[in-house]
Amino acid sequence: MGLGYLGDQELTDAKFRTLPHQDGTTRRCYATGDLVRFDGTDLHFVARADDQVKVSGYRVEPGEVEAVLDALPGVRRAVVVAVTVAGSTRLAAAYTRTGAADADAETLAAACAAHLPAYMVPRHFQALEDLPVTANGKVDRARLRTLLGTARTV
Repeated sequence: MGLGYLGDQELTDAKFRTLPHQDGTTRRCYATGDLVRFDGTDLHFVARADDQVKVSGYRVEPGEVEAVLDALPGVRRAVVVAVTVAGSTRLAAAYTRTGAADADAETLAAACAAHLPAYMVPRHFQALEDLPVTANGKVDRARLRTLLGTARTV
């Protein structure tokens, strides 16, 4: 049973919910972020409700890696997604550049390594003129996964 987040009642309230149980009582539940389907007997994993991915056994929020990349000189915007290479999940980053500043894969990887644990450093980088977007104007992460599957490994 989870007790909550020490010293952070707001996060505890956001992540833990009290829900009715089939026995008529209520139960305190942790909102994992997993989307599941219940077939009457079993729960079946469908997807994540957020962008969190699992890399080398660690749960990773791509937004944390994006924040490091976005703060670097020469990077206008970065988006990080998980790609599968030879059966292994790895992080890959697509980014747009600012003006004449030169942000190359080796420089970005070194900067990430200085600020993040090794499992959070993207293994693939791809500079793009523009990030692909959906019809709604959001970054098209599915298309990025396809583009980054052939990106250069650092």
